[in-house]
Amino acid sequence: MLRLFAAFLVVGLHCGYPSFLGGINLALSRVAVPFFFLLSGYFCYAPDGEQREKRAKRGFFHLLWLTFWGFLVTWVYFLSLYNFNFPEMIAALDLSPSSWLKLLLFNDPSGFFMLLDPMWFLHAMLYAYGVLWLIEVLRLKKSKYVLMAVLLVALFVLNELLTYFGVEIPREYYRNFLVTGLSFLLLGMFLHEYERFFTARSDLFLWIAIALGALYCVGMQWLLLPDFYRNSCEIYLGTIVMALCFVTLGVKHPNAPKLLSEAGKNYSLTIYIAHPIVMSLLRRAFIATEWFSLPIVQLFYAPVVFLLALGFSILWKLLLDWLHKLRKRA
Repeated sequence: MLRLFAAFLVVGLHCGYPSFLGGINLALSRVAVPFFFLLSGYFCYAPDGEQREKRAKRGFFHLLWLTFWGFLVTWVYFLSLYNFNFPEMIAALDLSPSSWLKLLLFNDPSGFFMLLDPMWFLHAMLYAYGVLWLIEVLRLKKSKYVLMAVLLVALFVLNELLTYFGVEIPREYYRNFLVTGLSFLLLGMFLHEYERFFTARSDLFLWIAIALGALYCVGMQWLLLPDFYRNSCEIYLGTIVMALCFVTLGVKHPNAPKLLSEAGKNYSLTIYIAHPIVMSLLRRAFIATEWFSLPIVQLFYAPVVFLLALGFSILWKLLLDWLHKLRKRA
């Protein structure tokens, strides 16, 4: 269920909301990325080292498959915008060495074209699982949590602390597989390994921590950024608190409605892949009209994109299941 909630937050983050609600959304919705990494790390943990290694390896190849399809579908859609004129599309791309460097080293594909920007998450998670696999092969059981702490401190310093002093660090230096991805993946494993400590906290304590974390995020956004409505740090200190407490609550109360749990498990990452294309299609369909500028339309834009992306995800899974059955019969 948390995965589905995180997918909705991601869609809301990229679609935006009107007026003051948009600023609050920017401050709070970025908790979605830590959600995904934390949950992945939580389910990757096992007491046995060989089992952790197998889970990390399985996660890596699963992400490799998803990343391949995500990039392929997005590229095909981008090609369709140029009426499948491949030379014209290539001419429109920025294929400079800096774009390749940002992709391969910092997991940032936006240098090629902005529609690819949300794909950074899959690319970063793929790399993070690869590093985690190596960590488990080398059996670095305890030192990996030291690495986790160092990376979380680096995230806070680069993304938030330096902003207090007017220093802006390019986001690719902290929004990548190492500083953001691996840190939260390991934090999820840490949460699972020391689950008793976290789940011993009362629900009231966790909800108060979430509320304080949310107030911190909104307050920091208001104080630090010149444009409250359009800009945001990637992850605030309060974001980490919110993500950790939300996941702990999910662990304490695992009996979510089965339909929502299954939807989160089966469709959340496909929603993530599909929603930029759905956003682009809707904008292309209505950008010439006055509807898109209406606050009521902007308010429901994100939920509509989410539902359409969910519908696509369901159809995509049905297609894959059908093809799998055909292959079995053959």
